[in-house]
Amino acid sequence: MKKLILTTKACDRALLINDSLEQLSEFNTDLTPLVYKCFFRRYPEARELFGHDENDSLKGDMLSRLIVQIMDCAEGRANSEIIASWASDHIAYGVKFEMFPAMFDSLEEALRELLGDESWTPSLQEAWRFQFGGLLAIVEAAFQRFSHTAK
Repeated sequence: MKKLILTTKACDRALLINDSLEQLSEFNTDLTPLVYKCFFRRYPEARELFGHDENDSLKGDMLSRLIVQIMDCAEGRANSEIIASWASDHIAYGVKFEMFPAMFDSLEEALRELLGDESWTPSLQEAWRFQFGGLLAIVEAAFQRFSHTAK
């Protein structure tokens, strides 16, 4: 069995991200509507990809899965094959690669708004952006691998 070794910096980032999510849970606020409001402002054409998701259940499920992938990356448990499969599914639905960074920006905007300036520190921002970058690299490789089959 492969031993998992995280650096102190990686552990710090994972703790910061986890702490910010715990703080959000204390607000008892659903992050989904705000994230997708921000996302659809960036990519209005993406609305049609969600069909008839009036109660936001599909969006909520997708956001939960995204956050799990971010936490897996932060904790050194990222599974590139699962992420590649996830990206392949998105390609099949017509999602463009450019929508992923827009989603990450939307998630960051929503987190910053809900947590407030006092909690949204430069360290927390760096932690989230680092994880977005790591996940985005895996997604980009998957898009390069699978997007030719979707055309």
